[in-house]
Amino acid sequence: MMIASWLVDCGLFSQARASLQYFGNHRRADGSINVGTNYQGVDTPSQGRYVLYYEIVKTELDGTQPEPKPLKLKTVRIMSIAGVGSGSGSDLRFEVFVYRQKALECDLGNKVNCMVGLHPRENCVVVEVLNSPVLCDDVKIKFFSSSLDVPKGYDDCAFYFWFHTSFVEDCRLYLPRHQLDNPHKPKTWKVFGENFGIELIFTDVPNSMIPNGYG
Repeated sequence: MMIASWLVDCGLFSQARASLQYFGNHRRADGSINVGTNYQGVDTPSQGRYVLYYEIVKTELDGTQPEPKPLKLKTVRIMSIAGVGSGSGSDLRFEVFVYRQKALECDLGNKVNCMVGLHPRENCVVVEVLNSPVLCDDVKIKFFSSSLDVPKGYDDCAFYFWFHTSFVEDCRLYLPRHQLDNPHKPKTWKVFGENFGIELIFTDVPNSMIPNGYG
């Protein structure tokens, strides 16, 4: 990730996607070309996301850090849920990390810190989050499944992702399958279908709610 960001910083590439593709092609031992949305030189989609963030910092923010954007998590929508564990989300729970510390855990099956609605026609589960902490800067969300049919991947979980709140637009973040860490790998696609994805809806909060020492 650092090398791909450096390629953008030094001006060799003006766009992060071109840098990621170049780095991926040259890192592969067999010299073959990797064309697609996954970059072999960068280990996870979250790492690629942060290279894209760096492009924005360099090209749109003149190299300065973005303004803090504190948010609260309001809704999590899990798309194409059929075939994932129970198919209803009841086997899932997720943890939210802020500043690398666990700040919230939601258990869909036991309705802990959340209310859950299954929408079979839309093939999705909608989770209304309760008691969200203030999210600011780097945030990590990890999803776990109690179903043995859902593979565990890196970080000993079903899937996870990182994002930075300053780059969330219009209080919405949508991550399709290829942008989720673990489901981006073809070996998981028997469980995570082509249309699997996560949508996060946030609410804005004032900067005064940022915990002391951050932002």
